[in-house]
Amino acid sequence: MIQMATEAIVIRNVEIELLTACPECGGRLDTDSRRGETYCGGCGVVVRDKQIDNGRHERAYDKEQADKRLHDHKTTLMRHDRGLGSVISSDLRDSWGAPVGNRLQWRRMIEQNTRATFHSSRSRTLNNGLVIIKDYVAARELPSALEERAVAIYRKAHAGNYLRGRSTEDVAAASLYAAGKDLSLGIVPTDFKDIIGVDKRSALRTYKTLLRNLDGLENTQSSARAFVPRLCEALSVPPRIQQDALELCSAIERLPGRAHKPTMLAAGIVYVAANERGHYMTQIEVTAKANISEPSLRSIALYINQVRERMESSAVRADPP
Repeated sequence: MIQMATEAIVIRNVEIELLTACPECGGRLDTDSRRGETYCGGCGVVVRDKQIDNGRHERAYDKEQADKRLHDHKTTLMRHDRGLGSVISSDLRDSWGAPVGNRLQWRRMIEQNTRATFHSSRSRTLNNGLVIIKDYVAARELPSALEERAVAIYRKAHAGNYLRGRSTEDVAAASLYAAGKDLSLGIVPTDFKDIIGVDKRSALRTYKTLLRNLDGLENTQSSARAFVPRLCEALSVPPRIQQDALELCSAIERLPGRAHKPTMLAAGIVYVAANERGHYMTQIEVTAKANISEPSLRSIALYINQVRERMESSAVRADPP
């Protein structure tokens, strides 16, 4: 005979015994919160069922509570229906974990739900664009703030009928590019070719269209600081060199002078900072990751060294011995 393992707890001066092991085989007890059952993981006997659900109470006693229960759902702009639509999973089980119908009936339910969700071609186009933005952010492991900003821009373009005559991929890429410029995340138009399939020319042409027609969208100048961390990660540069490159970038961008492309300036700064720290890299490696030419890298590196010499000489004159 197996002795039952129990544990006594006291609630409101009432002692209650709780089972801690299976009364049949002495095995470990597991709890299924979806079914409200406690069962043995060894022999499968159900020790306790019909447990109390301490979650949110959905019952409404008047019309005000009923309206609150109906509309008190979290909405999100990341989905085309703002998260208010139904989601049917493909594991043939309901919310309680019980099997429902056969596979043919389940597929028919999913198909009918899809038809009801995408009631027009505009809603389907909106959903396709949001999926493209989500997949790009996930593939590049970019912050969620970029997705939120890009979705807001894409929704404005969709509401203004600026997708007419343009592909969904072009508008989604342009929205991502505009959001990256607003957030200074260092996104360049050449990044969309591998993931979205949009070339640089199409992305920039669509971006200029959105820039002319959408309110609140400004052509902010990209900073080289936004491209330095990404370039250092691609070149496997130590953190100390990245910190030196960021400091040098801030100092050079504050100086008046000729303007350079942010990607080219970031590549030259990382190249110079890495060589000074003894982390030597070839020009081919840097130009391949920065998508610039070798003559451009040599020219910007020469310019950075000249600027640093002028900065050091001015610092010496300002602090005489």
